[in-house]
Amino acid sequence: MKEIKDRLQEALQIRNITRSELSTLSGVPKPMITDYIKGRYKPKQDNIYALSKALRVNPAWFMGYEDADIDDLSYLEQGKVIPRVPSPAPPEDFSELYAKYPNIKPIKKVKIPMLGNIACGEPTFADEEHETYIETDGQINADFCLTCSGDSMEPKLRNGDIVFIRKQDIVDDGQIAAVIIEDEATLKRVYYDKPNNVLTLVAENPKYRPFVYSGEQLDHIRILGRAVSLYRRVKQ
Repeated sequence: MKEIKDRLQEALQIRNITRSELSTLSGVPKPMITDYIKGRYKPKQDNIYALSKALRVNPAWFMGYEDADIDDLSYLEQGKVIPRVPSPAPPEDFSELYAKYPNIKPIKKVKIPMLGNIACGEPTFADEEHETYIETDGQINADFCLTCSGDSMEPKLRNGDIVFIRKQDIVDDGQIAAVIIEDEATLKRVYYDKPNNVLTLVAENPKYRPFVYSGEQLDHIRILGRAVSLYRRVKQ
């Protein structure tokens, strides 16, 4: 089977449409389509159907089945059930390994919704819709997670890190929070001068200046929550 990301790129070329056009036709946000193309996440079944319909391709072909005909649209036109990718084999029993090596611990996983990217630099468009999940340690007490984009929070947070956020409207001074500024999102340390009603968002990287807001400007700012943990891939 081919990867969905490969089929998506191929279909865009065959149908000669852009990601923006596909987003308009399918209703799937463009950032999600980009994530699919880059192989970061795989679309859920409803989005597989929406993308297949917009591209006029067989959903089974879109999912990578080699024996599926790209132009067989019966799944779309007759409302057939889209075939699911077979579930992976159950994990091996590592109980003996855990018993032999005390420093190796099993991980109890939970699924936390992924909201997309958040800027570690200048604020970027905030897409709060989510359809993908990150499996993580069950000990992380978070409500959602975001992918860092940029270098303003380095070295604390790096580009590509997944940051887990616990929902709360107020954070303590100096805590890192996900903040919505009008329709844009950013990740910064938060400082609030209550007597003067001034909010300051500070980057870790000294090359970025702080953002300062006061008075009526605060009506357009909302704290989504506090950063409580992060996931970082080990680079080889």
